[in-house]
Amino acid sequence: MRMTVAGGELYWVNRGTSQLGKQSYGSVRKAGTVAGSPVTVLVDLQYDQPYDLALTATDVYWVNFGAFGLTPLPNGLLPHNGKGALMRVPRAGGAPQTLLASRYGPASIAVDDKRIYWAEWGATVAEGKIFLWAR
Repeated sequence: MRMTVAGGELYWVNRGTSQLGKQSYGSVRKAGTVAGSPVTVLVDLQYDQPYDLALTATDVYWVNFGAFGLTPLPNGLLPHNGKGALMRVPRAGGAPQTLLASRYGPASIAVDDKRIYWAEWGATVAEGKIFLWAR
């Protein structure tokens, strides 16, 4: 689980699970920082494993990791399924937006006033890269 605090609210991703056919999807949630504050589910995902999140003044950005296959390649590495994604939803709630799909294991994200930055594992765990994209 990853989390961050802004404006008196705690935001986090619940990754769900993806283990040998027993999959439960994750979510993006928020709650006030005062004890007993209600939890709001911003997005109940139909994607593989929300993995990290970042905030702007108006939006929550997160990456869905996707999953690695169970059958190793000839070189012994596990292939990624290419179903990772870069996502966004308003902090006030609303419909999630897929910004980029068919990503290979996005695992962390950061945002600034102009760009989104994220790191991916790659099609196999040996191909990791860092990317940037204009907001």
